[in-house]
Amino acid sequence: SSAGNSTFSGTISGDGGVTLQGGTQTFSGSSVFNYTGETQIAGGTLKVGGASGNRVANDLFRFTSTGGTLDVSGGGFTLGGISTENGATNAAVTLGSAGTPANLTMAGSGNYTYAGTIAGTGDIVKSGTGVQTLSGTAAFANTGKTVVQDGVLEIRNISDPTQFNYAVELNGGWLDLSDS
Repeated sequence: SSAGNSTFSGTISGDGGVTLQGGTQTFSGSSVFNYTGETQIAGGTLKVGGASGNRVANDLFRFTSTGGTLDVSGGGFTLGGISTENGATNAAVTLGSAGTPANLTMAGSGNYTYAGTIAGTGDIVKSGTGVQTLSGTAAFANTGKTVVQDGVLEIRNISDPTQFNYAVELNGGWLDLSDS
């Protein structure tokens, strides 16, 4: 997709992936994430969820060096993992608002590293056997909790650990602070 605003609620399937290159695209159908490739955000905003609630995507959501926004405020979202190219910090994930929280669940089995911002109201949940790295204090700009249910959540590049005042709930899995 390129510049402009549009909504898609049909089916996307097959071995390829999807790239958003600008504008605002809303994916809200129950079969919209039936493809096996990664989703790239190379500018613009990708809104997911919608009136029909939480969507599950099995693989990686990668932000290219041009950044962009993944907006899950429409009901939360479960995906494999989130990643930024070359540690790019101009990526953003938007959760819900005070009246309507929306959670981001990372349930993949791969290794993912994200250096952007996660903001809004809702929880960050790490499930699945993979490793999700969240780098920098901005990755915890949300109002909500972080829950580790499975796999490993790595927290990296916190410039001043004494300023990191954020609770993490362990319900299984591992929390790795070894490089913070």
